[in-house]
Amino acid sequence: MGNGAVFKLLQGGIPGHSIYYRLHGERGLMETGRGPGYWGPGGVRVVLDEWDLKPGEATERVYDPRFPDWAKDAASAGHGGGDYVTNHHFAQAIRTGEQPYLNVYRGVALSVVGILAWKSVLDNGNSYAVPDFRREESRRACESDRWRPLDPDDPSAPPVSSRGKPRDLIPERLREASEIWERMGYRGDDG
Repeated sequence: MGNGAVFKLLQGGIPGHSIYYRLHGERGLMETGRGPGYWGPGGVRVVLDEWDLKPGEATERVYDPRFPDWAKDAASAGHGGGDYVTNHHFAQAIRTGEQPYLNVYRGVALSVVGILAWKSVLDNGNSYAVPDFRREESRRACESDRWRPLDPDDPSAPPVSSRGKPRDLIPERLREASEIWERMGYRGDDG
């Protein structure tokens, strides 16, 4: 990162387990609670390194979120409430004229991190600066960037996998995958 810190994001899902995040810092770690349910118990645990405690600090502390009343509706709306929360804050911004915390600039910055991470993967781990889209010169510098790994028919498009483009994968592996998908009930575009 810009301050010399290293941030590692591991993603994956294990059926039957809750979503779990952990962030290590200079003085300890912060992680989401683990437990039953898709999101676990909902708390955040902060653990400080014993050798770096300041006077009065506890080694471990759990923060339990205080959700607004409408959070119950969000929880039952699918996608972990994400769609509901996004629309709720959008409607609030329209009603009040106030920018939500996660406005368009923060949203684009969060999205571009993934794009730049993929560029880095394909470029031997080299760093890419995250543009500040609040600044006109940053937006102008990016406005003609059409880099996207999503067009399989564009021969100049970057690969969607670090192992190459899908059409370059071993046909035998594709047949194996198709058989697995079919056993699981996936029928492709027709159903």
